[in-house]
Amino acid sequence: VVVQTRRAAEIVRTMREAVRRTHPHRLAVDVNDAVRAVARLIDWKARRAGVAVGLQLADALPPTHGDRVQIEQSLFNLLQNAIEAIVARGSGPRTVRVETALRGDAVCVAVRDTGTGLAAPERVFERFY
Repeated sequence: VVVQTRRAAEIVRTMREAVRRTHPHRLAVDVNDAVRAVARLIDWKARRAGVAVGLQLADALPPTHGDRVQIEQSLFNLLQNAIEAIVARGSGPRTVRVETALRGDAVCVAVRDTGTGLAAPERVFERFY
C-alpha cells in the first residue's frame, strides 16, 4: 500500500507540473531519471493496451540542461504515440523500447516501437499531424 501510495503521489506531482504554465526552468537534468519517471507514469496505459515498455539506459550519462517538465512531456507524448501506433496495428509484437546513449557530447534518447510507422514521414513536424 505504501509503495502504491508513493507511486500515485509521484504521478499526481508529475501531472501537476506538466499542466502548470510556467517559464522554462533550465537546469541540469538526468535524462535517465526523466525516462524512468515517464515510464512509471505511462505504465498503466501500456499494460492496459498489452504493450511492453522496455528501457535500455546508458550508464553514467552526463546531465543535460533543459526544463525537466518539458523533457518529460515530450517523452510522454512519444511513448503515448508509440502505444497508440501499436494498438492501431492490431496484431504482432507489442513492444516499445526507450534507449539513451551518449553520442559525442550529445545525450540522445530514442523511442522505438513495433507500430505501423508514419504514412507521410515528411509531415512529422507539422502541427497537429
